[in-house]
Amino acid sequence: YGLTCSPEGRPVAIAVHEGNTTDQQTLPGAVHAVSERSGIEHVVVVGDRGMITQAHAKALTEQGIEFITALKAVQVRALVSSGDLQLSLFDQTNLAEITSELYPAERLVVCRNPAVAAERARKRESMLTATETELDKVTAMVSGPRGTLRNATAGKIGERAGKVSNKYKMAKHFELQISDGAFSYQRKTEQIHTEAALDGFYVIRSTSQHPTLTSQATVRAYKQLKMAERAFQTIKDTLEIRPIRHHLEDRVRAHAFLCMLAYYVSFELRQRLTPLLFD
Repeated sequence: YGLTCSPEGRPVAIAVHEGNTTDQQTLPGAVHAVSERSGIEHVVVVGDRGMITQAHAKALTEQGIEFITALKAVQVRALVSSGDLQLSLFDQTNLAEITSELYPAERLVVCRNPAVAAERARKRESMLTATETELDKVTAMVSGPRGTLRNATAGKIGERAGKVSNKYKMAKHFELQISDGAFSYQRKTEQIHTEAALDGFYVIRSTSQHPTLTSQATVRAYKQLKMAERAFQTIKDTLEIRPIRHHLEDRVRAHAFLCMLAYYVSFELRQRLTPLLFD
């Protein structure tokens, strides 16, 4: 199902699709519905990294639909490698608009959040240290006088190390040396520094050249996705739209419509009771 919300998150419409329908097929229909029902001439689709993939972006562009989304981490690294994104520029500012041949006819707004950068650095170091603690246990098992893996084969040592090396999703940052009766490890320092250099960075991409969508407005539009996400989360969790105990198409659609109306009531109550609830 697809939910259409106003910028502040008020539900406007809901559409139910067959189970094997992809976003690439539903987005154009949602755009046309907004244009025709609401009489809005200029529509820009805002979607997260998962919804507007490179393939979806191409399809939307071919259909003449403008969009705003964000680049994935690997795409941001490609911008740095190509020289289009100069990280030193952000020593003085936290927002800048750039262009790149990788994304012709598109605007790229690069943002840096120092608070997020500091938190990611702290979390990464914490996870690296925790992983080292686990790997030290393996080292003790192999080289300790009473170690359970003393004189073990490389296969057995590797099996044990494999169980703990990615416990905290940090295996990519460690190089393991394993042989019969021996085990050691070390951090991939250069790789860690390369990843850390992009902490707090995110890049918004857009095909819209409308004068009202300045760099700051484009970023704000992308952040407004949180309102639609809140609506979906409430409908899925609080209102429990699933399991849908209906089999006839019109009843399934009615069920989804009632869930949207229920969220509408919830939304209006939150808006009007905000002063009382200190929300």
